[in-house]
Amino acid sequence: MFCAWFGRVGRWLVVALALAACAELKPNERPGADETSCTSHTECNLIAEEPRLCLASRCVRLRNDDPINPARGGACRQVLGGEAILKGAEPFVFGVLTQLPAAQQTPAAAVRNYDLAIREFASKGGVPIAGKTRVPVAVLCDGESANRESLTRTLEHLTHVLEVPAVLAGLRDSEDLLWAFDLVHGTWGKNVLFLGPYAADEALLAHDDDDLLWHLLGRPADLAPVYEPLVARVEAYLRNTTGLSEIRIALVDSEAGFASDLGNLVHERLRTRARSPDRNDAGGYLRLRIPADAKYEQS
Repeated sequence: MFCAWFGRVGRWLVVALALAACAELKPNERPGADETSCTSHTECNLIAEEPRLCLASRCVRLRNDDPINPARGGACRQVLGGEAILKGAEPFVFGVLTQLPAAQQTPAAAVRNYDLAIREFASKGGVPIAGKTRVPVAVLCDGESANRESLTRTLEHLTHVLEVPAVLAGLRDSEDLLWAFDLVHGTWGKNVLFLGPYAADEALLAHDDDDLLWHLLGRPADLAPVYEPLVARVEAYLRNTTGLSEIRIALVDSEAGFASDLGNLVHERLRTRARSPDRNDAGGYLRLRIPADAKYEQS
């Protein structure tokens, strides 16, 4: 499903608000569990060093990491907006799968964006949901470097332990996103909204999702038409400012997922515009493709 009206991080956050690895552990041994009984979130946070929720009359950690034994803990290592729970505010808790660096490293750009959006909502008193004003609280879990065993533990913590109604699923590989979605909805039967912050390729758009899998960016066919008039404007600008009479066009795209689908559509439009034969080495048009398995490192 495609949502075209999402723009800034604050907009998608509104919508986000709208077992294998842990099988051997008993419920009260899991890093997200707590034996303290409770009747309210406030009771769980009177002396807590980190935010907790009162669920099924038991205090539950929002994180599932284990600082003493990291191998035993999970990948949900950070909470944004948790100070609101400590102050007694009514929370709206949702999960986030994202790039989550080690504690001593600088937070990833996405984490800083989430933090800014949540602070903005909190500064306005929260978000009206089901007749109550609730403050958004995000449980951040590492989804970039996780394998499927680790991802299973993460999704189990979010959907079984915390029972979040929504997950902002920042998984770049569409196959991983579909696998996670089907695990939660098909295998576990959980009615959880998945919101993908990246673009949707044809496989994602064709998936039977019961309107519970949304994407920030549209399908390639919706985006491809804008590239040709954009190129035309750039060409006009170059001719007017530099006096160039012949301008060559180069398209650099990827062979992976959404980029491949979009690249194929843009390629046809630009190749026709350049009036070049269907060959990369002829005329005034060149297409360069990055292999799907190419790796890069952020500086």
